[in-house]
Amino acid sequence: MARRAPPELADLAHRPGIYLMKDGDGEVLYVGKAVDLARRVRSYFSRAEQPPKTRALVARIAAVETIIVDNEVEALLLEANLIKRYRPRYNVLLRDDKQYPYLRLSVQEEFPRIDVVRRVVDDGARYYGPFVTGTGIGETMSLINRTFMVRKCRNHDFRRKERPSLQFQIGRCYSPCTGRITPEEYARKVVAPVRAFLEGRDRRLVRDLTREMEEAAAGERFEEAARLRDAIRRIERLTARQEVVEVGGGDLDCLGLYRLGETTAVAQLVVRAGRLQGRRDLFMEGETGSEAELLAQVVRQLYTAGTLVPETVLVPIALPEHAAEAGYLTARRGRRCHLVVPRRGHRAKLIGLAQQNAREAYDGYQARRSRATDLLTDLKLRLGLSRLPRRIECFDISNVSGDHAVGSMVVFDEGRPLKRHYRNFRIRAVAGPNDFAMMAEVIERRYAGELADRLPYPDLILLDGGPPQLAAVVPILADLGLVGRCDLLGLAKARSLDGQGRGRGEQVQSHERLVRAGGGEPVVLPPDDPLCHLVARIRDEAHRFAITHYRKLHGDRLVASGLDGCAGIGPTRKVALLRHFGSLARVRAATVEELACCPKMTAPTAEAVYRYLRAQEVDADSARDDRQNPTDS
Repeated sequence: MARRAPPELADLAHRPGIYLMKDGDGEVLYVGKAVDLARRVRSYFSRAEQPPKTRALVARIAAVETIIVDNEVEALLLEANLIKRYRPRYNVLLRDDKQYPYLRLSVQEEFPRIDVVRRVVDDGARYYGPFVTGTGIGETMSLINRTFMVRKCRNHDFRRKERPSLQFQIGRCYSPCTGRITPEEYARKVVAPVRAFLEGRDRRLVRDLTREMEEAAAGERFEEAARLRDAIRRIERLTARQEVVEVGGGDLDCLGLYRLGETTAVAQLVVRAGRLQGRRDLFMEGETGSEAELLAQVVRQLYTAGTLVPETVLVPIALPEHAAEAGYLTARRGRRCHLVVPRRGHRAKLIGLAQQNAREAYDGYQARRSRATDLLTDLKLRLGLSRLPRRIECFDISNVSGDHAVGSMVVFDEGRPLKRHYRNFRIRAVAGPNDFAMMAEVIERRYAGELADRLPYPDLILLDGGPPQLAAVVPILADLGLVGRCDLLGLAKARSLDGQGRGRGEQVQSHERLVRAGGGEPVVLPPDDPLCHLVARIRDEAHRFAITHYRKLHGDRLVASGLDGCAGIGPTRKVALLRHFGSLARVRAATVEELACCPKMTAPTAEAVYRYLRAQEVDADSARDDRQNPTDS
């Protein structure tokens, strides 16, 4: 039986727009777009027969928020942005089997730089990729750094930098941080050729570099001509290895789709300037829509703000609103993008290749899931767990004598790290070195605070510690009602198994000992056991995440300690000054006006910092003179 629609839906407009379905806590459950908002939203409550996923969604809806737009293309753009922002649990969400790297060119900056990232964000930069292999992106970065002289310096190097870096001295940077090149020259000599190379226009780039090389040779600038000659050879050597799939062809992406049961695999073949450059695999679970509807969702989530949209996107079947989807891609690209369903010719063969790749990706994905499930099942049986540990959360504490204590939480989903769910905790309520109380505080904040509503509960909680840590957190989990909902284990220090042939208390780092909350003999995993590898990987990741955050906080404190005693300068302003200027030496060298431009600072506090640091310099000079010219007592 259909659920009765909320009364406020009677006033919905018959206009195109976006609707956000929310639960009683205000969490966004689903984001959708519609040509007619009123008709589309009411259909959720009027249909008697609906898929199980839709029934579950409707049962949780407490409120519906709508946004009216002018046309369907604007609705598609807004829908994609909102899905990326809220990641609603009932929307189709693509899952990368791997976190493929991208090259990020910061074109929004006056002097753009390039770096490797794993996540595309809407920050105004240009993203190129994905790069399927690490060697591919390594070779590309090496070529860019050696050929196009992109700046390596950070943004803070532009403040009061007087001497050029070593990269300038060896001829791999124009040193924009010291004013040796204007933004216009940098855009022409560096940014334009880098973009041409990354966007696949290598033939035109080679022609331009060849012309510049000949001009440099004619002008007897032989070092510059040799540098350009070497650049041309590197570009030709790198591009010669790429498979040509369309002679004289342009830039295109080809999408293949394979679906069996509740799993859908998508293969994206990336073709630039007629050359096949790589493949990206994506997956969806539990989606019940048609293949055309799923493919439309793939298109919207693949081509978000900042990603490179090619001039042509090939798909195996027509999408439900084909013209609107093409308009969406055109809006993302900034100029015409063709959404094509090829029927014959080499493009149809390319679609067939993408479909084969999607089938291969599906088989590999299911094989990896099967291996992960087998491993987790073995973990469940060996440790006597009450449930299959698909989601594991591991906690660690890092501090030295209680100083700048932090806790970390890492998450493994199906045996793989889920880094967007990682969290760090600054210890607030515990003074002094008390790891047990610190662990209890972290556990309480994770499962009783706001994170309890934002993140799902785990199947298994791992603590980096033994019985004392377990004893400290069991009462908290019991008060929260989690003792029966998830298993709890401690990762104790490894010990010698036989006590022979080693000194007393000597550790055997290759063995892992897992301690149960209820006591009893620990489970010892030998070093050649795959479960030992999994547990050690999770524990080491938690330790790495904790110690990295601790070192950052401790380093900020050590550098900022030179400002201790300055009136009006607390921990927040110390860290702001350090991050703005890059070092305490640069803070000392800054003028009052430059200090006032720092975030969190005001004119009076800038004046106070300036005077305080000048007084320190005077005191230091006086102490130095006293040491060099001691007076007789």
